[in-house]
Amino acid sequence: MPLFPILLAAAATASATATSSATSSVEANAVTPVGRIVTVLHRDELAATGETDLAAALAALLPSFHFPAPFAVNAGGAGDDHVRVGTLRGLAPDQMVVLVNGQPQHTSALFYTSDMPGRGSVGFDLGLVPFSAVSRVEIMEGGASGRHGSGALAGVINIVLEDAPAGGRLGASFGQRRTTISGVPKLEGVVIEDGSLRLGRASERVVDDGDGDDLALMGDWGFALGNGGFVHLAAEYEDREATSRGGFDPRQQYPLRGDDSFDVRERTIDRLQTRYGDPEMTELDISLNAALPLSDRVTLYGFTALGTRDSESTAEFVRPVDPRNAPELYPDGFLPIVESDIDDRNFTIGFKGSHWGWNWDASYSQREDEIDWTVDGSLNPSFGGLSPTGFVTGNNEMQMRRIALEASRDLTVGFLAHPLWVEAGVESRSEEYEMERGELASYLDAGERDPAAGPVPAWSQGFFGYRDEVEGTRDLTAAYVSARNRLGRRVTLAAALRLDAYDGLDEQLSFDLGADVELSDALLLRAAGGLGFRAPSLAQTTYTRTRATATGAGPVLQGVFAPGSPVASALGVDELDEESAVHLSAGAVYTPVPALRLTIDAWQVDVDDRVVLSDELSGAAVTDALEQAGTDAAVFAARLAFNGSDVRVRGVDLGARYAMDLRSGRLDLHAAATRRWTDVSVHGTTSPLTGATFEPFGSLAAAQLEAEQPDSKLILGAAWARGPVDVRARLTRFGETEDLSFDAAGPLRIDPLWLLDLDVSFAVNRSVTFGVGVHNLLDEYPEVRSSGAGQPVANGLYPYSSYSPINGNGRLMYGRVSAVID
Repeated sequence: MPLFPILLAAAATASATATSSATSSVEANAVTPVGRIVTVLHRDELAATGETDLAAALAALLPSFHFPAPFAVNAGGAGDDHVRVGTLRGLAPDQMVVLVNGQPQHTSALFYTSDMPGRGSVGFDLGLVPFSAVSRVEIMEGGASGRHGSGALAGVINIVLEDAPAGGRLGASFGQRRTTISGVPKLEGVVIEDGSLRLGRASERVVDDGDGDDLALMGDWGFALGNGGFVHLAAEYEDREATSRGGFDPRQQYPLRGDDSFDVRERTIDRLQTRYGDPEMTELDISLNAALPLSDRVTLYGFTALGTRDSESTAEFVRPVDPRNAPELYPDGFLPIVESDIDDRNFTIGFKGSHWGWNWDASYSQREDEIDWTVDGSLNPSFGGLSPTGFVTGNNEMQMRRIALEASRDLTVGFLAHPLWVEAGVESRSEEYEMERGELASYLDAGERDPAAGPVPAWSQGFFGYRDEVEGTRDLTAAYVSARNRLGRRVTLAAALRLDAYDGLDEQLSFDLGADVELSDALLLRAAGGLGFRAPSLAQTTYTRTRATATGAGPVLQGVFAPGSPVASALGVDELDEESAVHLSAGAVYTPVPALRLTIDAWQVDVDDRVVLSDELSGAAVTDALEQAGTDAAVFAARLAFNGSDVRVRGVDLGARYAMDLRSGRLDLHAAATRRWTDVSVHGTTSPLTGATFEPFGSLAAAQLEAEQPDSKLILGAAWARGPVDVRARLTRFGETEDLSFDAAGPLRIDPLWLLDLDVSFAVNRSVTFGVGVHNLLDEYPEVRSSGAGQPVANGLYPYSSYSPINGNGRLMYGRVSAVID
């Protein structure tokens, strides 16, 4: 292996990596650190990134955590830009586990269907966790299915809520974009001459008018409850304006006049109608964390969080000349506004105590995530000029209920020199996923036809209504046992074994092994391995979204069909199987002097039968299989989730941290990096009716899966503090990615990107601190699609790839203030 990639590689040890003999707080929240990388990021470190979203702050500090912020092309059709999800170690968003206070959390109700990272999966919406409620975040990298069950293939993220019984904080931040949009020219003028349109291009567009303004207000407060108890409340409000980074539309906008000349309005119409950027968003999150001792041995505890987000994005602008337009409703065309109303509710109550030498914890949790979709400023073209202009288009909902009993203690075993720590637990979990159909007009074909173009789309433009109402449920029963023991002075071993029984799946036995060996006070070696799995999510087994398309031969269906449906079965996909995984890792921690800490870890995860969303299947072989299956309706094109690939992800992580006291203040330097290699092989399916073999997840899709996340990430950070002044600088390098999905001229190679962030804060007194900062100080942008080949119009309107590791928003300048309240 060449030396340079290794030196550029990853150390999932951002600014506060804990040793694998991690603090008791980590162990207390069920993240077992033996043999693995464990990173602990405290609230002040997260806040110093200047981010207002928890996931974005994690991505700023942790190389192995990827939080893509791409602009999905015509994202309004799928809604994928309303919920951003992160990944760990280059795996899928649903191949990690998220905990809050050690309790498993639910995924979002949104199933990703767009061509962007995360396609075919669901993820965790960390943006709905109030930043002000967080005390610290503990990240354990590496498989942990032996303790945490399904999905813990890449690692575990545990969010520990603030529990101070007194005092709190208030904070506010405001950010604004000041940027020059790289590679996107502004329109200088439109001339109609010699029977053609001529559009002038000037220098690159400049944004300095409040585009992307971001206001965040947050606060938390704790107070004592009873004798030794506490209640800690937190709230956060954020109002974020939309951004727009697309190019102008060079196409003809209005129908030609009777003499075949251009309409004079071509000169004056706004050609920046398409809004290509982040959605507009308003969000309110509230949380409560509490505990009350009922006796010397028993404590009642609970925590709850309520989040609501109203988000608004746009779909493709429909020109006045477009057959989908009804000029009597929209003489100048229309831009559909896609709106989501996301409500997230979770609640946990439990008792914990100590009896007969055992520490025990009994809890009940209930969690729900619901998304209501609407589209305004739209129409259903099949209604013509009588169409409604606003539609209720459907609903997604995810629910989870869990009952758990856990116990732990130290046991004295005669032949062991040190006590054996053991933990055991059982749980029962029920899950439900539901899709409710939209109003009839959002998917009904009312019969209007365009005399020249023939049939027109028969659904609400921008976001077609759900016409399929589906529901999936399942139950889980699981039990686990784990143990840890220190052998002699320098060796610690840990093991975990878990049995999961899901409805409709085979019972799954998972295990994890870990070891730490302290060769000296300065050098620690660590290794871990195990066997894990991931049960298909209910969204993957249930999600169905189809639309009827009018053709000369009559209506046909196209869309996503659930596994086990007549369409999927005819194509060889009856049900989904679980994913299975093997993980291995080995590394070292070297601390030659107290001020210097170095880490290196190599790891590999093999995932068999990964669930993916297929390409769009069509053609004679598909039609033949569906006809022989006797499906209820003709199907033109189908996509479906299936166990379509085997994935191997290998990586190397490196980290370094050095702190020193200078005459001018204290300087803290840190570096962390990750380098990954991903290999994907694909599975085919065979129709049981015709014997035809299909490759639903083709070689192009497999290559995209290999290249959709940066192959490396490097973070170089420096923090200098003296008295009331604190200055932090962070330089981040994102490795290469590729977009194989859009440009017919060939793949778009997205070269490595460097981002520089700067934050300066000043403590007025012990309570009040002011800060200013800049994200993307050098105003870097991702690679621009070619507008001269492939799809020149679309490439000009949507200049940046949805697979870029950064968004196209450019420089953000912000100010913030915080106050500690005693």
